[in-house]
Amino acid sequence: MEASGNTLTDGQVNGSTSMLIDKESPIKLPLTATTAETTTTESSPVGRTPRKRTMKKRATVEDALKSFHLLQECEYKPKWTGMNSSLGGDSYPCGCIVDPDEPGPTCNDDSCINRSIFLECNAEECPAGAWCRNQRFQNHEYSDIEVIKTENKGFGLIANTDISSGQFIIEYIGEVIPQDAFYDRTEKYNDEGHRHFYFMSLGPAEVIDATKRGGIARFMNHSCNPNCATQKWVVNGRLRIGLFAIRNITKGAELTFDYNFQRYGQKAQKCYCGEPNCRGEIGATPSGQQNGEVEFMTS
Repeated sequence: MEASGNTLTDGQVNGSTSMLIDKESPIKLPLTATTAETTTTESSPVGRTPRKRTMKKRATVEDALKSFHLLQECEYKPKWTGMNSSLGGDSYPCGCIVDPDEPGPTCNDDSCINRSIFLECNAEECPAGAWCRNQRFQNHEYSDIEVIKTENKGFGLIANTDISSGQFIIEYIGEVIPQDAFYDRTEKYNDEGHRHFYFMSLGPAEVIDATKRGGIARFMNHSCNPNCATQKWVVNGRLRIGLFAIRNITKGAELTFDYNFQRYGQKAQKCYCGEPNCRGEIGATPSGQQNGEVEFMTS
């Protein structure tokens, strides 16, 4: 979404997640997206071959790739960031059992104790072995999605296939940094002339920064009637954030979530979601902050 000023979002499902985000900064597309490889057609007069739009989509990807560095996994700076201390360990065997006579996918619903508490199974410890289906972050089991250029929201994401409610869309990837580094970076980015930042709160004192290094999730736009939401999961001892469908989504629909942020600055961002319940602006009214000042919302 194209916007200006500093904004802080708070989208949540199983835990509060905040994001400082504007959708006009340099961006890069990860290899999991299919935009450049997808061919679609436009309607043509009867008797003519439909015109391919592959080159147009490839141009969109190239625009998106100009100066945003691709990451396939979060980078932890320093290495201790992102660690989850509440469980006291990396993971726990879930206790799911595979029927030796009729083996099949296991750990794929809330009957798996790990999955029910947003904890991924460890491939080496899960008793279901190769049948375990609770390793979606680790295996990059992303939905088939595509980058588009919207009419008035900058880049966005759409579904390339029908998506079911509850389905994992993609992980929010970037550099995981402590809170003091977050403050330093906001000042640095301002000094460098960046107009838009991408920060998402991982925990009370840690932030995922996807401004210069990150993944495709940063393309997802805001909506006042979203079809996706964030979830926090523990994966091999580290907190990670994913975007999940909250209702069935049809092929070609734009993927959105509610930023639900608190704005710090003098100018509100206009919302272009077009939903009947659109609030008109993204963000709450500022309360005493000076223009350009950024405060951090904890999870």
